[in-house]
Amino acid sequence: MNKLLQTLILAGTVSLGANAYWLPSPVLTSETTENGKTKIEWTMDDSEVYNYFQVVVYKMHVAQEDEKFVLASSDFNNIESTGTINKHEERGALWDYLPDNPGWWVRSPLYMQNAIGIDAFNYFAGSDNSDIFNGAYLLSPDYDLTNLQDNALHVSAELGAEATSVSGGFCVWAWNTNWVDPTNIDYKPITTLDYHYSLPNTTFKAVEETCVFPNVEDYTDPDDIDEVNGICKDRVRVLFYGRGYSAYWINKFEVSVNMKKGESVDYGAAIHKVEGNSFEIDRTADTENDYTYAYEVRAVREDYDDYRNLTTVRAINYPYNTPKKVIGKAPSSISAPASDNNDVQVSAEGGIIRISAAADTNAEIYTVAGNYIYNGPANASVNAESGVYIIKVGTKTYKIAL
Repeated sequence: MNKLLQTLILAGTVSLGANAYWLPSPVLTSETTENGKTKIEWTMDDSEVYNYFQVVVYKMHVAQEDEKFVLASSDFNNIESTGTINKHEERGALWDYLPDNPGWWVRSPLYMQNAIGIDAFNYFAGSDNSDIFNGAYLLSPDYDLTNLQDNALHVSAELGAEATSVSGGFCVWAWNTNWVDPTNIDYKPITTLDYHYSLPNTTFKAVEETCVFPNVEDYTDPDDIDEVNGICKDRVRVLFYGRGYSAYWINKFEVSVNMKKGESVDYGAAIHKVEGNSFEIDRTADTENDYTYAYEVRAVREDYDDYRNLTTVRAINYPYNTPKKVIGKAPSSISAPASDNNDVQVSAEGGIIRISAAADTNAEIYTVAGNYIYNGPANASVNAESGVYIIKVGTKTYKIAL
């Protein structure tokens, strides 16, 4: 039986600052495809402490007939643990991942035999606008539901609690462009798709929900209309969260969609552990109905704990505001002057990228690795680290160095 990655260090042995959970994103330097294989190369800041990289490969599934398609599911039979529903095993990991569901990560994981736990003491409020990366949770990658006529997510799970103080459930999140501060565009929970349950602490409770996105026609309040219109259905995530003072358990779960013939949806297909700074994605087995189309490269740091005799994940780069890198759409291949007419002006100085354009124009800024740092109105001043950035303003594209 394979174990979920076991990871840990004693509290206090290593000083972890506010950004210690996050490593910088590796910077993509090349992407070439030949004979059905795509080779990617990247660089990483050597001043950072990391052990290896994960390359997560995503495929696009095209329905050959009407079908239910499972995006992710697990019964956690690959977890071996002495923990029980009333007494968890704590391996001290800050992170863990689901090897049978590429792209899914667990924050503040706990363990029992054949189930994953979440440290609900680190309460995360799924129904408010708190940062998606506070607290503890089991989180999916982005799913693109725009090519589905019925884009409802079907979620089923068996949930439990270690103590009566603990409750839990899940919420659907989506990238949302409706923010008061246009420089802070981020994910938001869809409040109509937040499901929270009272849970038994001696057994598991089966839950099942059909998560239908809100329809703007059902609202009259302008704020509600703006919120619904801001939902981006090409970047949708499922997040399991709990609250209380001990473990919130997930015994099994499944996330699926209903597809019509010819419709398509993306899913995590494989995870690869990479020691170097390059990897070749083999696409020779792809078919027109199931083909590799995107990837993510993540840096992973592990630490060893002499007391528990475990090595556990302490930090990863988890670019939650970054869409997957689509093969063949390398931003680094784009080049244009920083300003080519009087309608658009782009400049970079002193850690700030400044854009000036018509009031109704949208702008996007991302690194050459494809990591978004801004998506909003074109008249903006955006803080950024030193580097090379691609800037899209309306239909125009620019490359600029800071």
